[in-house]
Amino acid sequence: MNKVVLSANSSWYLYNFRSATISELLNRNYSVVCISPKDDHSILLENLGAEWIDIKLDSNGINPISDVIFLFKLFNQYTKIKPVAVFNFTIKNNIYGAIAGYFAGIKTFSNITGLGTVFINRSFISIIVKMLYKFSQSKPERVFCQNEEDLNILQSNNLVPSEKLILLPGSGVNINKFLPNLDYLNGSEGKLRFLFAGRMLKDKGILELVNSFKKINQSEILCELWLLGFADTKNTTSISLAEITSWSQIPGIKWYGSTNQVEDFLSQVDVAILPSYREGMPRFLLEAGAMQIPSITTDVPGCRNIILHKFNGLICKPRSENSLIEAITQMLKMSKNKRLNMGINARNLVLEKYDERIVIEKTLQFLNDNKDG
Repeated sequence: MNKVVLSANSSWYLYNFRSATISELLNRNYSVVCISPKDDHSILLENLGAEWIDIKLDSNGINPISDVIFLFKLFNQYTKIKPVAVFNFTIKNNIYGAIAGYFAGIKTFSNITGLGTVFINRSFISIIVKMLYKFSQSKPERVFCQNEEDLNILQSNNLVPSEKLILLPGSGVNINKFLPNLDYLNGSEGKLRFLFAGRMLKDKGILELVNSFKKINQSEILCELWLLGFADTKNTTSISLAEITSWSQIPGIKWYGSTNQVEDFLSQVDVAILPSYREGMPRFLLEAGAMQIPSITTDVPGCRNIILHKFNGLICKPRSENSLIEAITQMLKMSKNKRLNMGINARNLVLEKYDERIVIEKTLQFLNDNKDG
């Protein structure tokens, strides 16, 4: 049986964003091997039917010795497994997975899920990462990008050969799982509920978000903010668990921690909100759209590729509390019919462009084209 490897910096990522791909590969009689550090989702990958291999990785560290060790571990696994292809996700797996695959004689595919803050900030680390991208991303068969702006950056800076770049609509969304809760949407007459779902990071605009709701609800509770996600303490822009926990003491704000059933929360809210500094193709906005929920997000790559201002949501400036407050206030003053129509537009757009079947079929197409080549 032909083996396919999926590699990422966490089992959480592979389970939450690539479960459908894993299941489809298994359905097509591939043997799937997931390579990722151990976490609570590792066993869930095995429950899907995949083999899981633990490789420790400091995803945010800058220790070159640790990175070289990680590279050799990937090389050893690739030579043992002998897969027909490796699909790498997240920055270090893309870089070192491509190099390891090249020396092991294994075909690899990189998935750029977002260029991230390293491409926002000008620093020594940013220069090193760009050099590593340029060296490593000439090795894969294809390099998949999730939005056109990231693709153009990689192309214009000669970081990836143009002929290798392919644009995909993110990781897609399961349109049969994320269905609108029409009973809630049509019947809700209380205070609007806003939901943020993602890692509790400064780069997600979470500090501006919390401060905005504090100001809006200062005199009276006009709306609710639900926060959903975990404290990624290893990330350089992480927020302490103590601070996150304290937000639940603010009137109108509730933090629910992490979940694998974000649809349960989306089914009880009116608006999705993601004031991020930069994204690849934010799955949360796609999931909200699939459930016929309008969004507020920022005018940055990834977010503005999904949300069209006043069509399926509202766009505000990144890093700006004033702009965010203005967008939230505009949503609060909007008529219910207009808000519901924006939600309908949101689902129609997801059905047309972001169904996960589109992503899976295109991925498998490249896999089959290169399997025997």
